[in-house]
Amino acid sequence: MLPNITRSLLATAFTALMISTTAAVADNTEDNDRQRYEGHAHKKNHHGGRSLHVDCDHGQTLTEALAIAKPGSTILIEGTCNERVVVKTDGLTIEGRGNAAIDGSGLPVTKSVRTAGLITVDTARDVTIRSMNVTQSPEAGLVILRGASVDLEDVSVDTTRFTGIYIYENATVEMKDTTVTGAGGGGILVNGNSYLALKGEINSTGNQGDGIHAFGESTLDLLEATIELSENSRAGLFVFDAEVHANNIAFVGPCAVTARNNGFFGIGIADGAALLFSRTASITATHNPTGLYISNGSF
Repeated sequence: MLPNITRSLLATAFTALMISTTAAVADNTEDNDRQRYEGHAHKKNHHGGRSLHVDCDHGQTLTEALAIAKPGSTILIEGTCNERVVVKTDGLTIEGRGNAAIDGSGLPVTKSVRTAGLITVDTARDVTIRSMNVTQSPEAGLVILRGASVDLEDVSVDTTRFTGIYIYENATVEMKDTTVTGAGGGGILVNGNSYLALKGEINSTGNQGDGIHAFGESTLDLLEATIELSENSRAGLFVFDAEVHANNIAFVGPCAVTARNNGFFGIGIADGAALLFSRTASITATHNPTGLYISNGSF
């Protein structure tokens, strides 16, 4: 079935520069995809931690709260926190109230990817970051790495010098209702055998580079999501790995992807990457120089 899908997609992409397709696969394919997602998904451990309140507009800091937080604690943030933090405690929830923001204005450049994010989650499991704006980073917005597992919900990242959200080194992320815009080094990057599941309303638009770039044996699942990947300087979605040829994208639930007005192509699949559809998935790629680009053994 996949060769027929590929031929149909290529014909549409190169004649009309627009893709609008719905493909069906066998029921056991969807079951396998869901089992794969459930295998990656992380369950929140409830440790009975306390709640900590941080008001950054009145001199308090998230750094101080993280230093005393125990596994299972919830940190509630108000105001604008002008700081860079590293999360290494399992089971934390970091939740914004009102217009809570982490703002990197005036912070120095670290020159280390391990601390480049305004929020870096390093090795910590079962972390939730919710209702937060991350803005004006001199490097990356969010960095999640080294086996960390994180739920992102209602998070916005904007105006970063480099990548908006960088996920790598065996990290696992479930992202829901999240926006990335104005990132200087790509919107969302997934690398190093990492896993990203997208749900709800996802927007990665107006970035320098790709809206989403997955590579390095990583897996991207789009689950009951509406995804806008538009007006990026390169591709809306680019999946590429020149060495290991092991990237996979699985559209598991009802999903609609729109990629338009990107600089190179709407969706690019290269060097052994795979694009798999369920019966309820659709892609629309318009007003890109190329709607769908497939090369080097991809399908």
